[in-house]
Amino acid sequence: LSSLQTAAALVAETHGGATTNDQPLIFAINSQVPVGFGGMLEKRFGFSVAYIPENLRLGKGMETFLSADRTVIGANRTATRQRLHVFLAGLKTQFLLCDLVTSEMIKHATNAFLATSISFANQLARIGESVGADNQIVGQALKLDGRIGSKAYVSPGLGFAGGTLPRDLRVLQQIGASNRISTPLVDAVFEINETTTRAISHTLHELLDGLTGRKIVLLGYSYKAETDTFRRSPSLALAQELNKAGAVVAGYDPMMNARDLAPLAGLIQHQSTWDAVLKLGADAVVVMTARPEFRSLEWSRFRGFVFDTISALDPDPIVTSGIPYKALWQHLRRPENK
Repeated sequence: LSSLQTAAALVAETHGGATTNDQPLIFAINSQVPVGFGGMLEKRFGFSVAYIPENLRLGKGMETFLSADRTVIGANRTATRQRLHVFLAGLKTQFLLCDLVTSEMIKHATNAFLATSISFANQLARIGESVGADNQIVGQALKLDGRIGSKAYVSPGLGFAGGTLPRDLRVLQQIGASNRISTPLVDAVFEINETTTRAISHTLHELLDGLTGRKIVLLGYSYKAETDTFRRSPSLALAQELNKAGAVVAGYDPMMNARDLAPLAGLIQHQSTWDAVLKLGADAVVVMTARPEFRSLEWSRFRGFVFDTISALDPDPIVTSGIPYKALWQHLRRPENK
């Protein structure tokens, strides 16, 4: 929060008061902040603080800003809310105007709900895998239910990563603790999410009959394909887990800063996708991000296991090429001749 506090102090110093041109000075925040932060700034500096929580989704920031499902404008002064509503009127969105603390809580609630949905889907998927259910179809069925919806985060996968969702969950835990309110649901959401890396490592252990000395290639390090963000990257966490188990781990990610990050996780970074796979003589390839180039690889040249943790690939041509394929939380598909 230090950068926002510095900016607020600079604005207050530059304008010399809480008004400018006979109108209340507005300090509008988009950044992720804990509930109560805006009110603290307002008391400290005297200007009108507004909170417009963003949900830009990395890699689609401009698109989701211009055509958001909804845009929240939170401020304690009615005049502030109205001025910002006029200022943002050109956006194709539905506006929701409220007080400052409510707008901050909306951001926490949104991200906590998304994180809960992801952990809920993965908890179901682990149970579904154990009984032989097709977890992708289970997710599709949930999305077709009007009470849940087509955009719901109910498809099984790696879980949530990055900084945004975990940050809001931590804030809710801290607020709960400071007010003597237990947060068992939020705690469980974290617990479920943090078991995913261990589950992938365990699955690879079973596929390869042990991990010691096994050669494994990870495709993609960023926590999702459209970005170069590596915060809480599942791929880097998995690399560290596999290295501890004695595996030799290599990988490929085209992002510029991937080469600097690879050694930190014990990864051997390669120049191209197939350079990583073929030079290592990999026993398994693990797809960690849905980059387009990963969908068109020449799988016929590979003879190990393909473990698709995000269901990004079409399994049919892979299995037809004689290669065993497994999606996360789904049963292994073996070729007929293998």
